[in-house]
This record gives sequence, C-alpha cells and structure tokens, in this order.
Amino acid sequence: MLLYFMILNLVCCFIYSLGAMPGYMVLIRSLTPEEKSFGLGLHLLASRALGGIPSPIYYGAAIDTTCIKWGTTSCGGPGACRMYDTDAYRQLYIGIPSVLRGVSYIPCIFILRALRRRPPRAQDGAL
Repeated sequence: MLLYFMILNLVCCFIYSLGAMPGYMVLIRSLTPEEKSFGLGLHLLASRALGGIPSPIYYGAAIDTTCIKWGTTSCGGPGACRMYDTDAYRQLYIGIPSVLRGVSYIPCIFILRALRRRPPRAQDGAL
C-alpha cells in the first residue's frame, strides 16, 4: 500500500503545483502596477491567517476523534492518547487536505469566470 500512496501523493502534488503559478499570474495580471505589492501581501496574509493559524487546531481536534484509548495523568485528569484507530486516522490524514483543497477551487472558478467577462486592459507599449 505504501507504493500506491507514494504514487498517488506524487500525482496529487504535481497537479497542485500546476495550479500554483497560474494562480499567481492571475493575481498579478488582475492588479494595477501600483496595487501589485499590496495585493500579493494581502494574499499572503489571508493564506497564512486562514490556513496557517487554525489548521493545527482542527487537525488536532480531528486526530483526537480517532483515539481509542486515552491515558490519565498522575492527578487523575485526562492524559495523552495511548492508541489510535489507524484506519480512521489514515482517512483523516488524507481526507482533510483533499476536502480543503477541493473547497479552495470553488473561489478560483468564480474568479476565472469573472476574469473572462472582464474586457482586456490595454498594456503600456502594446499595440
């Protein structure tokens, strides 16, 4: 199964990387030269704030749902997980990024449709 996982992971990473540069190109080309640095900064801030800060929280909560046996501390309180359900853990580990990546394509579709309707802007020096 490891070989199938590695092949599937390689294909998914390749497909994801095909969309990264065109996404930046759409962002850069849809902004005026004065707005490009602000737009890229805002894009980076939004992606870090929406993806970097809450992701450990929901990943941790999702992983905790796969725990079969919880340990206890010396005071009698809840401790760390002793045993995980490996099938559920595997599905979460692969399922959460797949769902989040799939949902992230929805705004891209709307943006591309809006850009198709927008008339092309005359570039400096272009005929």
